[in-house]
Amino acid sequence: MPKIVDHDALRADLARRAIPVFQAHGYHGIGMRKIAEALGVPKSSLYHYFPTKQDLFIACTEALDLAPAAPDPDPDPVAALAAMIVGMEESFGGELRLIVDYIGARSGAEIAEDAALKLYRERMDAAIVQAVGPDRLPLARVLIYGVLLDRWLAGRADGDDELYTLLDAALRARATDTE
Repeated sequence: MPKIVDHDALRADLARRAIPVFQAHGYHGIGMRKIAEALGVPKSSLYHYFPTKQDLFIACTEALDLAPAAPDPDPDPVAALAAMIVGMEESFGGELRLIVDYIGARSGAEIAEDAALKLYRERMDAAIVQAVGPDRLPLARVLIYGVLLDRWLAGRADGDDELYTLLDAALRARATDTE
């Protein structure tokens, strides 16, 4: 009896498992052969699901878990933003290195038109809107990236209480400015 393969599930699994491979090696630092080896699959299988490394990279972007676990019916935007930051913190260094490697020496116009980067930003924005609402999107985006970068560059994660206090002050200042 022939083996029944769920091709969509296998493709999604390969993309999820390739995320840390890209984070560890960068985009330009690894080829499809090495990615296949790291995933424990034949190169031909990887090419069957992803004809190019760019296709795999976009699938990895689609597979990133950016959204909060479950939308809170009565969300506290500060707690939601803090939860997003804490959830992203462990993989931030790898993602930052990967994005910088992927962008390379591209122009702003090339970056703006890149399909993977557009997808990442759209998915990130959707997760932020789900967490804190559309009116807080620009500020929340800056807070997320700024806090993650600051904590990563400092080589530490501040306590959650300090994070909550910082985010609360920033969101309150924004609310005061818009009134």
